[in-house]
Amino acid sequence: GVERQHVVPEFGNLGAARLSVATGAPILPVGLIGTEGVQAPGQRLPRLGRRVDVRFGKRIVPERGGEPRAQLVDLTHEVMRSIASLSGQAYLPRRDRTLVSSAPA
Repeated sequence: GVERQHVVPEFGNLGAARLSVATGAPILPVGLIGTEGVQAPGQRLPRLGRRVDVRFGKRIVPERGGEPRAQLVDLTHEVMRSIASLSGQAYLPRRDRTLVSSAPA
């Protein structure tokens, strides 16, 4: 048989959080459903004509103040949890190969 890979959202980069905190601009999480039907992991070319659902979440406004690095990490976790929820997946936040809690603080 063919082994199917399942890709789950993991810890994101801090760039969106850094930009949001610096400017005060909100982040709009977007979840995509059906992308594996368009181009599965390891597949060279996409299959055209496949349906992909796009779901938009509630905007996330950065909080002001606090320890900068911790704020960026917390905001990134919040965004990634939202994206995972919108795309119907579990969020498995990992950093340096260490599983961390995904429970809201």
